[in-house]
Amino acid sequence: MTFNVNVEDCLPGEYLSDQAGVYSCMECQPGYYTNPQTTIEMNPLECTSCEPGTFQSIRGQQMCETCAPNEYSGASAIECGDPILDTTIPIVSDLLRLTHRDYPNTLFLTWDYPNELREQEMTRPMVDVALSPDFHPRTRGPNGNLTVVMNQSYSSATVTSDTPIHDLVVYARVRIDNGVAVGLWAALLDPWLVTSDCDEENFLDDLGTAHHPQATWKTSYPDLWNCSKCPDGSSCKGNVLWSGVKAKFGYWRVDVVNNEQTGFPDEFARW
Repeated sequence: MTFNVNVEDCLPGEYLSDQAGVYSCMECQPGYYTNPQTTIEMNPLECTSCEPGTFQSIRGQQMCETCAPNEYSGASAIECGDPILDTTIPIVSDLLRLTHRDYPNTLFLTWDYPNELREQEMTRPMVDVALSPDFHPRTRGPNGNLTVVMNQSYSSATVTSDTPIHDLVVYARVRIDNGVAVGLWAALLDPWLVTSDCDEENFLDDLGTAHHPQATWKTSYPDLWNCSKCPDGSSCKGNVLWSGVKAKFGYWRVDVVNNEQTGFPDEFARW
């Protein structure tokens, strides 16, 4: 004997439940979802589990939410949280931050990536940046208007800010993620001087070659920036770099030969 059973199509976030021959649409539990647009089944008999790195805390949903940066989850998660810490995972070394005069809103991070990890497919560095040394969520990543792009070599990254780097401090840390656990952070938590730290008698000196043997005339290490006294005949009014130092009335700037390549400042001459 055959019976025809008509069941109304279940909505997204629901599945078709069979309880002793009684069919009905039921809401998916937290941690699960259904979406007819992504499956060939109109009335799935079970919900799909949220994948690792995603979560869903509400019943009857048609998708899972992605965890926030630097938060983790397993399968069928209802929330994201801190990852498992494995102190045996190697730590990146020689973490540095530098700037380039052609890209005032960009901070460049470099580090040495452990060679023994390069052949491990699921292992990669993760970069966390913030505007506060405690990496408060309100100041981290996109919440601090900071964008991170990882280099394919796994040994550098660029951080872009809405504000010029010489006007704010970006704190950075890097650790290894092997897909199951993470290692300890290598961190840069000391602030550098910014333009607002210098008074009207000084300018923010970001001339790179004067401070670090590896710097070029267009790059500098913000950790070594300092407030330098304005030369006689010049004005440092406002929050300025050397390029913003103006000549006072009766003076003008005199370019020193090859000053752009050497990093040495101009001079100010009197009429």
